[in-house]
Parts: sequence; structure tokens; C-alpha cells
Amino acid sequence: MSEKQRDLIGSIVFLIFGIFLFAISFTVKSIIENDVGPAFMPKVVAVAIVIVSVSKLVIALKNHSPKYTEKRQSEDDKMGSLMTILNLAAYVILFEPLGFIISSIVFLTLQMTILADKAHFKPVKFGIISISATLAIYFLFVYAFNLMLPEGLLDII
Repeated sequence: MSEKQRDLIGSIVFLIFGIFLFAISFTVKSIIENDVGPAFMPKVVAVAIVIVSVSKLVIALKNHSPKYTEKRQSEDDKMGSLMTILNLAAYVILFEPLGFIISSIVFLTLQMTILADKAHFKPVKFGIISISATLAIYFLFVYAFNLMLPEGLLDII
């Protein structure tokens, strides 16, 4: 499969997913009427996914360079895709019991490890980025948007 074919398929899949996420976000019930509510961020994320997907789709359709359209097959691509799917599935399953902070740090660190080649493998840097990004997102949701995220194991503290 060529890079162009992968980009086209990926763009279409994520476009459909973004539209589905946006539609399903309207089913989220809001407790307080004049509040941002729990459906706000899924809508923002869905719109971002749709925008990026459409952009990638347009770029893929306009690019006709031979290198972009030539077929390539890599065993690393298959393994990386499989590991990403497994990592995401584990994140979804462990999100509630472990909580947002722990599961997100583990997920991000593992995903960066999966995606990094040997030259760019820096576990300490991955850990710092994962912890920083997770805490920033947590504080943004909890204190700026007043939305609760699962505490999981940290509920004990």
C-alpha cells in the first residue's frame, strides 16, 4: 500500500469517526443548563478531528509525486499499527480503574515508545512529556472547565 493510499484511508476513517463523535456528543446530558457541560470537549475534539482529516484528505488528493504514490510494505508499519491499537484498547479498559492521570501517563509513554525509532528513543524525555501533558490537561479540565476526570487509584490519596 502506498503512502497516498494510507493517507486517503486514514483520512476517511478519521473523518467518519469525527462526524460520529460530534453526533454522539449531543447525547451527553448536562446537569447545569448554563454550563459548558461535559459535551463541550468531545465536540471540540470532534471538530478538530474533522478539520485535520479533511486537510489531510485534500493534501493526499493533490499530491501526485512518484515517491508518495509508490507502493511500500514494511513489517514495522504493521507491528506499530497493531501495537498502537493494543495500547489504545488497554488505555480505554484501564481508564476508569486507574484514573485519568495514571492511565494517560502510561499510554502516552508507551505510544511514544512504539512510534520512536532507535535513533529517537529517549525514555526520560517521553516520561517528562507524558507527565507534563497529562497534568496540564488534568488541571485544565478540572480547574478551568470544572469537569471531573476519573481519579482511579489516586482517589485513595
